[in-house]
Amino acid sequence: MAKGLINWGEVKKHQSLKDRWIVIDNKVYDVSSWQNRHPGGRKVIGHYAGQDATGAFIAFHKNRQYAEKFLGAYYVGDLDQDCPEDKDINCKIKEYHEDLEGVRNILVQKGQASWLQHDLGHLSVFGSTRINHIFHEIILGLTKGASCHWWNHMHSQHHAKPNVIDKDPDTRLEPIFVVGDNVLRRAASPESKWTWHFPYEHQHKYFFLKITPHCTNCKTLSTWVQLDLLENLSLYKSITCHLSSLIWTLDIQHHCTESRENRVIESHWFTWVSQSNHLAMPVDYDRAEPWFRLQLNGTCNVENSLFNDWFTGHLNFQIEHHLFPTMPRHNYHLVRPYVKALCEKYNLPYRVKPIGIAFKDVFKILKSSAESWKKVKCEKEKCMKKLLDE
Repeated sequence: MAKGLINWGEVKKHQSLKDRWIVIDNKVYDVSSWQNRHPGGRKVIGHYAGQDATGAFIAFHKNRQYAEKFLGAYYVGDLDQDCPEDKDINCKIKEYHEDLEGVRNILVQKGQASWLQHDLGHLSVFGSTRINHIFHEIILGLTKGASCHWWNHMHSQHHAKPNVIDKDPDTRLEPIFVVGDNVLRRAASPESKWTWHFPYEHQHKYFFLKITPHCTNCKTLSTWVQLDLLENLSLYKSITCHLSSLIWTLDIQHHCTESRENRVIESHWFTWVSQSNHLAMPVDYDRAEPWFRLQLNGTCNVENSLFNDWFTGHLNFQIEHHLFPTMPRHNYHLVRPYVKALCEKYNLPYRVKPIGIAFKDVFKILKSSAESWKKVKCEKEKCMKKLLDE
């Protein structure tokens, strides 16, 4: 049959076992001779004989462009637009799939950009320190709206004294969270600087509502300005540099679909990975431990696999990363046997967890600290009541 406009009446005539036409995106295809070679099976394609298969085609074929290459040889003609069948619905379904695919791609790119900026911040991508800094500014500053200066200032302290109270910024979670007995006691003492705080007894619940700190550009800006002022850099330079970064960031975000939703998901991705290596580990005051022992006590690894390495940006090799912070990530697996051998020789802990257990431990330590806080809170209330009664 010559290619041309075909109405639905004609299409519906072709729905027998040996004569099957289907419609995809308002194009009619005769799949009679091809149905037995269909990867999804003859029955699946036969269920849409004489019908519009657009929705099913979109849903089942992840790479539609590739699948469409096979359809060309079986093209009969275009569907008569005067007789549309669920045209609007099919268009919407197609739009939703395209939007979902776009959101997914942006999320993956932004998630991996987080690990890339981390590598750049550690000077482990290029041989030149200056080039690492330049690209760190581009990735973290322009695409995420955060300050590289702030990141370096905070992250270097974390690496110098992991999980050490008052020295590792990542342990300063008040007034939102309290983790570990020492931090809890400090938060409960009359000397605590936080007279107001979140309801710590529920922290394991509202932990899931967190948002990425990269969203709080104003806070990042103010922190960066303060740090630069401390180092005698001009206020003008601080504001100009960061505002230019912020403007670029907002412009990029403006052109990214579902930016806010992406940031929430990205926040969870980043936070669960970063906290799984440290949050469940002991948090204590500085005991002047030697470097090797200090890093082992404050970190743990997550089992490596192709997925885990990709998903965590190789931060599942957290012990090796902390021992050698400027080492390129692709070398962690090479140095790991030597680190493990040293730990065995001196009877030091080398902790490795499955990724699911590592994430579960984050929740468990938050819940455990929440329950401890609840007990402390009850004791404080009893003491106050006793004093008032007297």
